[in-house]
Amino acid sequence: MSLLANYPFFFDGSEYVALSRLPILESLRLAHPIAHPISMMLWRLAYLGLGSSITGLSLVSVIFWIMGMVLVARCVEKDRRVWVYVVCLFLPLPWLLMTNVLVDAVSTALFIGGVALLWRRRDWIRIMGATTLFGISILNYLGMAVWIAIPLAIIGFDRDLTGKKKMAMMGVVLSSLGIGLEGLRMMGLLTTKVGVGLSSIPVAMYHAGVAFVTNYTWVSAFLVVGFGISWLRKREWKKLLIMVEIGFIYTISLLPWHSGPYGRLGIFVVYPLAYLYSRLPKWIIVFVIVLVLPSWFKVVRAYKETPLPILQQELVDTSKCSDKQLVFSEIQRPQLSPIYPSAWYAGPANWKEVVVKIRESENICISQQAMDYPYRQYEGQLPYPLSGREGSKGFISTALQDEQVEVVGVDDKHPELTIYRLSR
Repeated sequence: MSLLANYPFFFDGSEYVALSRLPILESLRLAHPIAHPISMMLWRLAYLGLGSSITGLSLVSVIFWIMGMVLVARCVEKDRRVWVYVVCLFLPLPWLLMTNVLVDAVSTALFIGGVALLWRRRDWIRIMGATTLFGISILNYLGMAVWIAIPLAIIGFDRDLTGKKKMAMMGVVLSSLGIGLEGLRMMGLLTTKVGVGLSSIPVAMYHAGVAFVTNYTWVSAFLVVGFGISWLRKREWKKLLIMVEIGFIYTISLLPWHSGPYGRLGIFVVYPLAYLYSRLPKWIIVFVIVLVLPSWFKVVRAYKETPLPILQQELVDTSKCSDKQLVFSEIQRPQLSPIYPSAWYAGPANWKEVVVKIRESENICISQQAMDYPYRQYEGQLPYPLSGREGSKGFISTALQDEQVEVVGVDDKHPELTIYRLSR
């Protein structure tokens, strides 16, 4: 329990905590699109049973992540299942998503439940059960739709099925997309369009590589490459093709902006990754887990420190800047807007407008992350792995480069929280 979140660290966490205190229909109406009805219902139940404790709400993620681990472990031999659990518990990103108020553990557990049903045997009862689980997963988290290619591949590679039966089963599984989308539409939750351009794929490939190493460590990257080379040399084309498919889906999952920084839409990749780890000789598994542990301890240590938004508030108090004088980054808005509702929050849609307001004002205080936006941003206790370009100046910093600024609030341990005042 001491490892569970006691603060809504992630971007949407504050909203989810607040909505858990409302009746479910009202929370769905007030949630940002696209809402997550299954998770929100579970958070509501957790609130009714345990109160507004964030640790209690985080238990929803823990329970479903454990379910996901158990389900994927059933896809490997009994004497290797323990390694699936170890991998799912000690890779940095899976641990974060398991211990916070987030939707990812619920959606991935539901989806892997469907995959586990189809793993060893495909019949119509299993197909129908799996399709239902896929549909509910997509209903909860629309981004899970990209992973539907995995069960399609499982059916497609089944040599015991005739071509007609494969096509029929694939068609049923694909109907899970309709279950998810129609469910969202009927609840009035499908109010935004999701669209990406193919020109974004090269950028997403870079994002995928950086996010993968950050979230799953360089050890996992070497593991994937090693298995890929081995299968290529042995001409195991089926396994290689599935690996390439999973890599492509993971890359596609990073195309939408909101999944990019931590690659949360791609969290499902941890399950095939855990499967790969379990295939290693046991002495090698122990060795690589030892190599992974420092990254895990680094993340745990960061999340046991005082939350950065609280430190940011302390610096604002030190600076004596009033609410209406403050400019923060859009990334800081969920945690800080309840305390500073009149502050300005600079993001992709309004940063130019914020610059105009800054120039028109006589006394303005700006956070370091607002100056640096969109680079060197933090979500939770750690910087985005994709926004740390030291040589790049933020939009506001570039626009105000001729202005004189003075430091009015600084934390030597966390320079990313520095508060500046513009001197006129």
